[in-house]
Amino acid sequence: MTTVAYVGTQSTHMLAERDINAAPPGTPNTLRPYALAYDRQNPVAMRDGWLSANYHSLQTSINRRFSNGLMLKGSYTFSKAINMTDENGWASVSWNWGPTIERNRARAGYDRTHVFQLRYVWELPFGRSRQYLKSGPLSWIIGDWTASGIFYAYTGTPFNPTGGGACNCPGGTQTPNQARLDVQRIGQFGPGNFYYDPTAFQAGPANQFGSVGRNILTGPGRVGTDLSVARIFPITEKVRFELRGDAFNLTNTPAFNNPVTSVTDPNFMQIRSTSALSERQLRVGAVVRF
Repeated sequence: MTTVAYVGTQSTHMLAERDINAAPPGTPNTLRPYALAYDRQNPVAMRDGWLSANYHSLQTSINRRFSNGLMLKGSYTFSKAINMTDENGWASVSWNWGPTIERNRARAGYDRTHVFQLRYVWELPFGRSRQYLKSGPLSWIIGDWTASGIFYAYTGTPFNPTGGGACNCPGGTQTPNQARLDVQRIGQFGPGNFYYDPTAFQAGPANQFGSVGRNILTGPGRVGTDLSVARIFPITEKVRFELRGDAFNLTNTPAFNNPVTSVTDPNFMQIRSTSALSERQLRVGAVVRF
């Protein structure tokens, strides 16, 4: 069975706080709006339902059971998620000053453009109730095993360069300036190597927000596979003994974090770490079910 569907959501009037004591870059705290009116130099948070977000996707799936004990279940999603902040609950935004509010609207930090998964279950054709080796010592060893697993491949999540020159930005976040229209993706990993061309960005002049917007670049994706093998030994009609082995990230393919984002960091645009628990993990277990 194959399915193709459009799935989308539109969220409005989402609660978030906004610093209504924000001001243009270069404004000292003594000249913030509420400082002039009420001598209030600190941020003033106003909480209201003013945020919006949306999600659009093409989702496909396939389910197929074969006569030889193999079952496949695959899915692919092409999507885009847009919001103004990734926070939930007590949300805040990066730019609070009125003329810069729309800078917050961009790809969500959890957006993944492409996601592909292929799951499978295969009853290996050896054993008493299967096609080959129905009896004999070898069937006792390799018979009646089931293999299952998943292959996955998906693109990375968005990020943006940060930092810049000295800036007094009350209620705003400073980013660098983008020096070139096209930013080259070099795609290398490790110390001394660059994932994006670092010279495409530069710290801007003092007291400016910078031209770089939110989540304009995409980090590395991930490809991997998990595998499990299991065999069930009937003991009585209601009691069974199960022996299984699991391999997570069977190929030991590294999953890299996003690059260093600070334009003033000497390691800017270098990927110097992998995500937690991304290495291969093996597990063997046994359980009695009754």
